[in-house]
Amino acid sequence: MNITENLTRRGFYYDNSENVSGGNTRRHYHDGYELYFLQKGICNYFVDNRYYSLNEGDIMLIPSNQIHQTNYKKELHSRRLINCDPDYIPDDVFRDIASINYIFRAPELVREIIEIFDLIESEYTTHDKYSEKMMKIHVHRLFYLIARHKKENIGAISKNKTVEKAIKYIKKNYMHDVSLAEVADKNAVSGEHLSRVFKKEIGMGFNEYLNAIRLQKAEFMLRNEDGKSVSEVAFACGFNDSNYF
Repeated sequence: MNITENLTRRGFYYDNSENVSGGNTRRHYHDGYELYFLQKGICNYFVDNRYYSLNEGDIMLIPSNQIHQTNYKKELHSRRLINCDPDYIPDDVFRDIASINYIFRAPELVREIIEIFDLIESEYTTHDKYSEKMMKIHVHRLFYLIARHKKENIGAISKNKTVEKAIKYIKKNYMHDVSLAEVADKNAVSGEHLSRVFKKEIGMGFNEYLNAIRLQKAEFMLRNEDGKSVSEVAFACGFNDSNYF
């Protein structure tokens, strides 16, 4: 089953993919907040500069505009996800969870979580004057459930310290000339080694990730800083050639 209807339903997107074979998603980010539920299988999740190992029943919370990517094992997996604007998150919950990403892990609550997702899906595919309001009620219930138990269930696992340090360096220095050799030297490894482990862990090359960070920052500037030209934004984000940008 793969729900792909109503992609632009007032700032809300829902997807349910069942018994899908392994693989990777491409690195991407959203304007809205993402809630990802791994109902079946095993998944490695890359968010910003951290690595998370997700098991069956885990939920991943991802703030807006955070680059993320999933890497699945070969066996079949099932997952559900929600992308939503902040108004789908209760205000008191949003203040607590909107600026962090973490794993929510509570095996005793998985059955209740699945029931809530089923209700969300039912309303998502219903079209009457009450469906959107009912859907929002169920989404709020899901976020309240997570917020109630979040302190006990925050967790993160770094898979490769060298890659994590490299990513932190890129995020801090993306506006300057950053090279693979420079970052490798900062981490006391060879460029060949860093290139190899970076590709293995992230699923993209060093320069590809660097450009993704620069484009993310440039998009934010273009949206939020009036009066700056495209060339000014390009140079401010580390692109030496505005035409290439």
